[in-house]
Amino acid sequence: MFGKFLFKKNKNSKKKYDTKKVLQKKQIVIENIKIDVELKNIKNINLKVDRTSRKVSISAPKNADMNYLRKFAASKLDWIQKQQLKIIINTPKIQKEYLTGETHYFLGKTYSLEVIESTERPKIYFTPDRIIMQIPFGSVSEQREKFLYELYRVQLKRILPDLISKWEKVINVKIDDYGIKRMKTKWGTCNRNAKRIWLNLELAKKPIEVIEYIIVHELVHLLERYHNKRFYDFMSLFLPGWKQFKEELNKYN
Repeated sequence: MFGKFLFKKNKNSKKKYDTKKVLQKKQIVIENIKIDVELKNIKNINLKVDRTSRKVSISAPKNADMNYLRKFAASKLDWIQKQQLKIIINTPKIQKEYLTGETHYFLGKTYSLEVIESTERPKIYFTPDRIIMQIPFGSVSEQREKFLYELYRVQLKRILPDLISKWEKVINVKIDDYGIKRMKTKWGTCNRNAKRIWLNLELAKKPIEVIEYIIVHELVHLLERYHNKRFYDFMSLFLPGWKQFKEELNKYN
């Protein structure tokens, strides 16, 4: 679709050239995402998201039209954001063993875990600065992890209905159902036909305003399916600070 405007005519172009040499560097910005552009002696456009820094770059022919490259990048925005999110979620983190003294998060606040091995009935609860986990003797880290995430699930179920209702009224939409589950590559999803949203259980660790950002994001999909200009115009209308909240998603792990 964009190929018609890709190249500017150059009568002196040569068949043999150094494809690694960067002839010119530029930068474009699409929906607050900075994209480094390197013009080279190449024939095709290459779009890349760095697996470490999440920085986005484009390598393009030396005579590529910048307006074309902006349209190209905009058309790939959804893919770019999905790749960045995969990197955030799948970045190796310090392996938790769910032992006394470990730091864990809930709604953006730091809690110290206190594990109590006991013959009494298992239970888990919050104090102002701790998570108390009473468990049977000999439990393994996987069991303790599951126990903690069940606490997260219970707490999210308590706060989500009011948050969803609040933003349904603001956006003037209505969902029929919502669910919570752990997801590897997404913070949330929206099924427009079923009018149902799913939210990542990991959101329990994030501040309330970040959780609200994801709720707004998914509800806006009821108005606009794709991550296009119309979608982001809605986001800015209903939640002007959404870009800041998006940046906070990779914290509180």
